[in-house]
Amino acid sequence: MPETALGDSVSWYLYVLVNPDGIAYTGIAKDVALRLRQHNSGTGARFTRGRGPWRILHVEGPMGQGDALRRERRVKRDRAFKAGLKATSAPFLTHPRELPRSGGAYLLLLVLARELPVRLPGRADAVLAASRYLYCGSARGPGGIAARVGRHMRPDKTVRWHIDQLSLAGQVIGAWVFPDGDECRLVAALAEMPVPLPGFGSSDCKICPSHLKVWPPGIALPAFLAPPGQLV
Repeated sequence: MPETALGDSVSWYLYVLVNPDGIAYTGIAKDVALRLRQHNSGTGARFTRGRGPWRILHVEGPMGQGDALRRERRVKRDRAFKAGLKATSAPFLTHPRELPRSGGAYLLLLVLARELPVRLPGRADAVLAASRYLYCGSARGPGGIAARVGRHMRPDKTVRWHIDQLSLAGQVIGAWVFPDGDECRLVAALAEMPVPLPGFGSSDCKICPSHLKVWPPGIALPAFLAPPGQLV
């Protein structure tokens, strides 16, 4: 793994939080989930105490500590950048015709009505509980996001990837799409969401423990995602 000038591995993230009053806070952390909990419990930065609840608005990384510190200084001074983040949210798309054909990343929302036994090569069999799930994926091949997410939405497919087991057994509600985006940044932005099964969708990823997250009741989506409405 590359090293930074400070001798630290490339494992830092820049994050921007926002509270219900529209106030933004910028920081860096190795574990965004832990840092978010600290901010919301009053044990984080002095600025965030008593001003929550805080939600994730934006995440960048992973990067080295030096790069993260420099990026943090730039973002803290860039009011226009933060205003743009607060004014923009990714739309929730429910039909293949709406999907872009460009490459990038996507966040798939699925609902599993009953328990599902799951098999991952090289790992012990596991069971996914009935719940809402968020899957972070990428599409770089022909047809881009439209082809990949469109396949996830189809009921007539053979099991090729880990997510196929879940999409065949459950209901694909829709997706948020990010042309030229990065799936690992989406995973980091979902810091509050639990990991139901390590290794799911991330067998070739050296950064993320899993590309699948559970969306439990009571946990809000990151602020950059448009609500999926009354669909779930």
